[in-house]
Amino acid sequence: MAVFGGNRERMREMAFGSQELNEYEETNGHIIRQPEIERWAKDIYGFVCREFGEENVASFIVHLDETGPHAHCVFVPMTADGRLCSKEILGGKNKIEARQHMRDLHTRLAEVNRKYGLDRGDDIHETGARHRSTAEYNRDLHRENAKLEILISDKSGLLSQLEDQIKKAETRVKGLTTMIANLERQEAELNDEIAQLETDIENGAGDVSELRCRIASLESQLESTGQKLADKRDKLKFADRQLAELQDELNALTEKRDNAQNDYYELTSKHQEQVRMRLTDAVFARMVVDMRSVIESMPSEQKADLDGEFLTAIA
Repeated sequence: MAVFGGNRERMREMAFGSQELNEYEETNGHIIRQPEIERWAKDIYGFVCREFGEENVASFIVHLDETGPHAHCVFVPMTADGRLCSKEILGGKNKIEARQHMRDLHTRLAEVNRKYGLDRGDDIHETGARHRSTAEYNRDLHRENAKLEILISDKSGLLSQLEDQIKKAETRVKGLTTMIANLERQEAELNDEIAQLETDIENGAGDVSELRCRIASLESQLESTGQKLADKRDKLKFADRQLAELQDELNALTEKRDNAQNDYYELTSKHQEQVRMRLTDAVFARMVVDMRSVIESMPSEQKADLDGEFLTAIA
């Protein structure tokens, strides 16, 4: 089985254009497949038919339901004389010939992809990159997933602590705001009472000495209220600043947790995709080979009865 694709962002652009894609959610019913991905798929199918023969292509499927659009192609490596030989079709007499054959194959494929803005990858013999086996790939995925699970758990724990701190800070801000409102009302009442007493003195309403003592007492209360009010306002400013810092920290931590969850979903999706690919390759290819063997051993009259069946046509 062969898998064809390219840069994920470019592949998504060909498949969905500028439409908003809701990743990790089953809410993409509004998406309309774009014609460019269909043209690309037809060109890739044409490439496969030219290279391996259309009669040997068992299936060609384009997947748009995963994180990166791509095509799966299952073909039967048949030689010109009707033998099943993947080495002869895909490789060569030795490793050097096989390597050159695959380079030439990728060069021809790059010509197909070039008109869609899909660049060819660098040669691993030039970059020094090492091919990972399926077992190594799966181990790396599991290891990375385990790290992400721990990270998500840690971030979720910190988020819970931060949310508790924010609730306490919000309660403190609310309490200080209420106290300041009460003190401001008390301050206004004291000022009104002092103003009324001063008016009484001017109008000669009452004992002046007694009125001035009352004003002095009220002014003392007003000064105390003003000091309390200034203190509460300072504390409210500090509490507001502390709450804002906690909110910023919460937002940053939430973003990190969400990014870790998205990475986890993407890695899990990659692992599931690899499993599907391996199963399809193993089961379908083996089924075709077995069917070919069974048909070849059948008497001609039995073959005639099966003529036109799906597996018969593939075999």
